[in-house]
Amino acid sequence: MKKLTSTLALVALATSLVACSKPEEKKPEVKAEAPKVVEETKTTSPSTAAAPAETAASASTAAPAAAPATAAAPATKSVAAPLELENAPARRGVSLFWAGTGWQVPCDDRLRRVVMTKRLGTPLALLALLAAASAPAAEPTSSDSRTAPLAPRTFVSIAPRGDTGRTALDSIVTTDAFLPAVHINGASGVYRTDVWIFNPDRDFKAVVDLYYTEADRDGSALPGIRITPDLDPRESVTLSDIVKDYFGKNSSYGLLEVRGSLPLIVTSNTFNVAGAVAGTYGQFSPGQAYRNALGFDNSIFGDLYVTGLVNDPNHRTNAVVMNPSGATLEAGVQLVDSVGNVYKTVVKVVPPYSMHQLNDIFYQDFASSNPPQGGPWRLNVYVDLSNGAKVLCYATVTDLRTGDPYLIPGQAARP
Repeated sequence: MKKLTSTLALVALATSLVACSKPEEKKPEVKAEAPKVVEETKTTSPSTAAAPAETAASASTAAPAAAPATAAAPATKSVAAPLELENAPARRGVSLFWAGTGWQVPCDDRLRRVVMTKRLGTPLALLALLAAASAPAAEPTSSDSRTAPLAPRTFVSIAPRGDTGRTALDSIVTTDAFLPAVHINGASGVYRTDVWIFNPDRDFKAVVDLYYTEADRDGSALPGIRITPDLDPRESVTLSDIVKDYFGKNSSYGLLEVRGSLPLIVTSNTFNVAGAVAGTYGQFSPGQAYRNALGFDNSIFGDLYVTGLVNDPNHRTNAVVMNPSGATLEAGVQLVDSVGNVYKTVVKVVPPYSMHQLNDIFYQDFASSNPPQGGPWRLNVYVDLSNGAKVLCYATVTDLRTGDPYLIPGQAARP
């Protein structure tokens, strides 16, 4: 009876998969080893942040990937000892490896990819996957709609809330944080990034290393800089205009990694100065922890979701895919409407320790799918190639009437 039940279940799986659409054609895996030079491994957590909306809109980073020199500007510290920066060792690259067969079958939002592993190693499951993979793709367009409009939402009163047994605390405290950083001319002035690093430990000093990689460049062999002296217990430091004053880049945006010998809290503000109107516009960006990055195998259980996006003439949305790993990332990015219809999937290749920005997504990368105005829209972001790479992401939404941006980090739906 168990064998019959399993067979019926596999037949049901095959039937479901055949009804799904095929994703964009898979690129062949590229195996390339990044140089290995560093004193610590990438086992801790990275975090992501966002380049300003207007900055990367025009950015095609042409700055050379030269090793940064020691910092030209001191950082604000609460102790008398002067802050200095010294060269930190280059990061250790991670060699590419094959971690699974990688059969992928896009479907609806709940069953978009099925990974061919030992868990689905029966001949019938394999036939189901192959049958689904050969099904013709049917990409939704603006003309696709449900047969009947949704009834308007209503709200009713409910009883007072009680204790729900909340889950364990999560935070941005990490030994390996990733965030965007910038110094570049934009339509509303010069955009720059200020960074704050806090050592919350009560007893021990923290060694802090910084690495900066321009967008779409390989950061595997780039050396970093180290803050000296080390951060004292409960000490904070300010690194103003970090891209220009500490990495010597006058027109650049990219991915900043902050590594600590102890868990740190890393935050930043990216804002404009010298605009037509006095004052600044800016957005807060936390350091995203490496532990929150998703790999290929994690995609079996879910993606990173960037939610609450709006498509209208008053807003511009840029999306950023970050690679916090030493392997080349091939990332899938899907535009999904409010009821789970996938309008389009694009695949982006991101070098190690770098990032790639999708500019004005509704009018460029996803424009061909004719997404209707309104929302809320969301992005699904996942690792498309099993080679050890990981992904973090975020979106920046800018109000074009004021230039005011806000950042939406990608979140994983984990139990």
